[in-house]
Amino acid sequence: MSVESTPGTPVVIRFVRHGESFTNTRRLLSYRDADLPLTSCGRQQAAALADRLVGETTIFSSPLVRAAQTARILARGTALVRFDEGLRELDVGHLDGRDDPRSWALHDSVLARWDAGDTAAAFPGGESLAEAAARMLAALGRCAATRPSPLVVSHGGAIRAALLKISRGETVLRHLGNCVELHLACHVEGERIRAMQITREPARHDGAGRKECAWESTAGGSGETASPG
Repeated sequence: MSVESTPGTPVVIRFVRHGESFTNTRRLLSYRDADLPLTSCGRQQAAALADRLVGETTIFSSPLVRAAQTARILARGTALVRFDEGLRELDVGHLDGRDDPRSWALHDSVLARWDAGDTAAAFPGGESLAEAAARMLAALGRCAATRPSPLVVSHGGAIRAALLKISRGETVLRHLGNCVELHLACHVEGERIRAMQITREPARHDGAGRKECAWESTAGGSGETASPG
């Protein structure tokens, strides 16, 4: 099913980072090999978020255990959970499963190059920003094509990569807490999505009571587009 949108009716893609996992507490770099479950704190975080989410019928999720567990808690046994490989955490290549300071320093140096605009910078044996953003945006396109306001459970690094692409290189996000929501307002045009605005949820407001944006398109609403793959 396709979602029809008009310039006056943007689709909102709702990102949620998974709850705290043993991957987080052990500070493991994790893409595929190091796939650990939620901690008790992470399960509580997901349950608290579920209390705010009403009427969900479909939740899209990364297949990694920490995201899948979060999605199932949010589903409360009533919503369908659909897994998409494109929502997986960053492919850190040879760093997967490592927790040593040298590996983290290398990881952070790649992210710094991404922030500086180097879309070709890649993890050793892993993916570049261009590759990570492309598969994330393709996955988001698939989600938005089937639900008018999809809830997407993914990972901090993967969400960061997508937002870097969407904001045309502006660093929207350096850290996203566990079970924190971001809303991406966009237009779905056939098989393409056009980003307009990114906000944190629950929303913050400025002194005049206006909703603060983490990022907003300043190019006539052009944003970044991607075709689902």
